[in-house]
Amino acid sequence: MAAEQAAILKWLDTFPNAAGPADFSSLNDGTRLAAALRTIAGDGYAFPELQAADGDSWVLRSSNLKKLIRALRNFYNEALDKDADFEAHVDVGAAAKGEDGGAGALALARFVLGCAVECEAKQTYVQALMALDVETQTVLMRMIQEVMALTHPASRGAADPFSNEEDLDGGAAGAGGGADGGASGEALG
Repeated sequence: MAAEQAAILKWLDTFPNAAGPADFSSLNDGTRLAAALRTIAGDGYAFPELQAADGDSWVLRSSNLKKLIRALRNFYNEALDKDADFEAHVDVGAAAKGEDGGAGALALARFVLGCAVECEAKQTYVQALMALDVETQTVLMRMIQEVMALTHPASRGAADPFSNEEDLDGGAAGAGGGADGGASGEALG
């Protein structure tokens, strides 16, 4: 995990608005990751403001991390047409309190890295990644593969699996075993 943390810090330093101390705990409040995501997303996306959390303000860090997760979900859904179960990979409470050894911040950093290499301006971010040393590139490429394995195509309207009347007729659409080639279960993703 130390190699991944070091690689993420080097990568974040390629963003003028996300550069910061060479201490991975500086990511625990979400502000550096949010700054990188703002740059990646561009002006077309509105992001909530995050405040730097000084000292023992784990409540503020927790709020920031939740806002960052919402921003990631929105960007993945709207810009990349993808989704992931972000909360399954981040224990916000433990991350905010610094009790997870940096695992939460690292998981969020992976998702931000995924945004960079899949967004419209991905060539810019891939070039910046390729300018880093080979060891860092190798670690980041592995992390990109990991995050791509965690994402899947976004399913529009999947919050209510029975919102489509066709699903109500078949009854088996939600069971995942439709014999029609998956057409009626498509909205369930």
